[in-house]
Amino acid sequence: MKSRYPVAISSICALVSALIICGCGPYATNIVDLNRDKYVCKINPAQFNNFQGKRFLLSTIIDESKNTTNLGYYNPDKTIGYRLSYSESSVQQPVVSYFWYALKKGFECAGIRIFSYGLYDAELSLIFKSLTDEEIKFTMIVTKIGKLIYQHDYLIKMPEAQSKDHAVLEQRAYGMLDSIVRTILDDPDFQKAFM
Repeated sequence: MKSRYPVAISSICALVSALIICGCGPYATNIVDLNRDKYVCKINPAQFNNFQGKRFLLSTIIDESKNTTNLGYYNPDKTIGYRLSYSESSVQQPVVSYFWYALKKGFECAGIRIFSYGLYDAELSLIFKSLTDEEIKFTMIVTKIGKLIYQHDYLIKMPEAQSKDHAVLEQRAYGMLDSIVRTILDDPDFQKAFM
């Protein structure tokens, strides 16, 4: 008589493997795929002449929000999920990694050089407190030579979605990246502390 345990163990191992491969969401009835390769910054670098050529160390992005998954975020009622990746053909990317590379692209579009190590003019750290497709709340910490020079809480609200079309929602999500960069660079207190 054969034991049923090997089948049960095999089934459990397959389920655990599938969960590891698939990651942690997002899970929603509608999924919008975002990837940093398709993000095209719409920031005019002439608006930020005083930052041209400056070097920022984008040291960390920490996601403390309770409304995201490791690999995505949602609209407020969780009917639309945003799945993040490097490119259309790559595996999913964690929220913090996606935003690091996408914000690097946004800051560089504004004329700022972003580094992950080396010589720099200031070090930026972002801590996400809440993230949906309608708004992002985050704290930015700026240090210079190891000394805190500025800390501020930001709230960026996006215009209400006029459509549930995936292409429209995708472009709106990329617009949030531009809004994050613009909001930071337009902040007069940040400019004063940095300069």
